[in-house]
Amino acid sequence: MHIGMFIAPALLVLALFWQLVGKPALERQEAEEAAAKAKRRENAALRARLDELSALRDAVQAERERPDPTPEEIGEMRQDLLAYGRPAALLQRRWPPSARGSALRSYFGGRPRLAPDQAWPVGEDGQALTFLCQIDIADLPAPVAAVAEGLEGTLLFFSNTNFEGVGEPPSAVLHRPGRGDACEERAPPASLMLAGGWREAQLYPWLEADEEGARGDLRQAMTFAPFTSYADTQGEAVALWNTRTAHQRAYQALQMEAFRDALPPPVPKPPQTWPRDDASWPAAWIIVSHACRGLTDLATKLSAGQRQAFAPGLEAEAAAWISEGRARPWQAPPAERHAAFRAWWAATRARLTQKIGSERAPLFEREFDERERLASDLAVGLGCLADQPPATALRDASWSWTEGAAHESLPVIRSSFPKHQMFGYGLSVQGAVGEHWDDLLLLQIACNDELAWAKDCGYGVLQFWISSEALAACRFSDVAVTFETD
Repeated sequence: MHIGMFIAPALLVLALFWQLVGKPALERQEAEEAAAKAKRRENAALRARLDELSALRDAVQAERERPDPTPEEIGEMRQDLLAYGRPAALLQRRWPPSARGSALRSYFGGRPRLAPDQAWPVGEDGQALTFLCQIDIADLPAPVAAVAEGLEGTLLFFSNTNFEGVGEPPSAVLHRPGRGDACEERAPPASLMLAGGWREAQLYPWLEADEEGARGDLRQAMTFAPFTSYADTQGEAVALWNTRTAHQRAYQALQMEAFRDALPPPVPKPPQTWPRDDASWPAAWIIVSHACRGLTDLATKLSAGQRQAFAPGLEAEAAAWISEGRARPWQAPPAERHAAFRAWWAATRARLTQKIGSERAPLFEREFDERERLASDLAVGLGCLADQPPATALRDASWSWTEGAAHESLPVIRSSFPKHQMFGYGLSVQGAVGEHWDDLLLLQIACNDELAWAKDCGYGVLQFWISSEALAACRFSDVAVTFETD
C-alpha cells in the first residue's frame, strides 16, 4: 500500500484539528496578550495621572505654606505688569435682541453674513459648525484696531460646541472683505449641529431642532469696551488657584482697576427674583407657551411613580395652555385667563417642589425655577427679534456688572460679567495660555454667559489663537482653537 494514501487523510485531520483546537487557542492567546497590553497601557496612564495629581497636590500645599508677599514685592511686580499691558476689547452682548430687519455689523449668534463664495464650515463628522459671532474690524476701538493694523473686512467665527472630552474643538475663522452688513444673512444648513452637540446640552432643551435658539444663540448686537489687559500667569503656569504670589496680587489689583476704567461703575448684585414675582407675568401668550413647554420637558425627567404622585395630568394641562395661545403668540392673555394661568402655575410649582419625607431640598425646585426664567427670557428674545416685544421687555437694558466680594480670592474671574475678549491676554484655566504665549488672542468667549451652547461649560473659555505673521498675512486657516474649563 502506497504511503501517499495516508498523507491526504492525515493532512485533513491536522487541518481539522487546527480549525477546531489550534486556531481558537492561538486567537485566545493573542486576545489575552492584547488585553494584557491594553491593561498595562491603562495602568501606565493611571499612574501618570496619579503622579500629576500628586504633583498638583504638592504644589497647592506649597502654595498654602508660602508666606504672603511683601508690599515691596507686589509693587515691583505691578511695575513689571504695567510695562507689558496690552490693548484689548471686552465684547458685550446686548439684550434683548433687536428686530431681525435691523442691520448689525458685529453680533453674537443668529445667522452669519457670509460672502456668496463662502461655504458654511463643516466638521469631519459632516455636521455644520455652530456660528458663534461675527466682528466687523472697523467697529473695533482705535487702541485695539492698532493691534491688527492693516486688517480690514469682517471675521466670522465657527466651532463644534460639543466639548465633551475635547480640548481643541474643530473650528473655523472666515474672513471676507467689506463691512459686516455688506452681505446677506445665510440660512443655516440642514446639517447644522444642535447647540452644545446634543439636546440636553442646549440652554432651551424643549426646543425642536428647527426652532430658533436650538442650534445657536439668538442674534444680539455686540458692543466693544477698550481696556488694558494684563497677564494672569507668567506663561509657564496656570494662574487660577495660585493667588498668593506677588504676581497674582498685583495682577488682580491692576486688572480690576482696568475694568473700572473701561466699564460703567459696578452695581450691587440685585436680590434673586423670578419672572412670577412681577404681577404682569406672563405678558404674552408666547411666554405661556414656552413656560409650559419647559415644564413638560421637566416632567419627562420624572419616573412613572413620581409623575403619578406629583404631576398627574401635567402634560395634558400644559398642552391645553399651549394650544390656547398658539394663534396669538404676541398678544397679552385677557385678565381672566392671565389670573387663571398664574394660579395654575403656582399650584403646579407647589406640587413639584414639595418636600418629600426627610429630604431637605424641595423636589425639582431649582429645575422648575430655572425653566421659568429661561422660558421667559427666550420668549422675550423671540418677541424682540420679531419686533413684537412683550410689554415687560426692556429695550437695550443697560450693561452692568458686579465686583466679586472682598473675601473671594479671585475677584477678576468671579466678577459677574463674562469676559468675552478680543486681543490682550487670555484667561488661564489650564495650559493653553502658556502653550500659545507667543501668539495673539484673536477671540475669547467665556462660557459664564448663558450662551445657547455653553449650558454645562462652567467657567470654561473658548480661545482662538493666531500668530502675528498669520494675522498680517490674513491666514486665518492657521488659527488654533482651545477649550478649557475649571
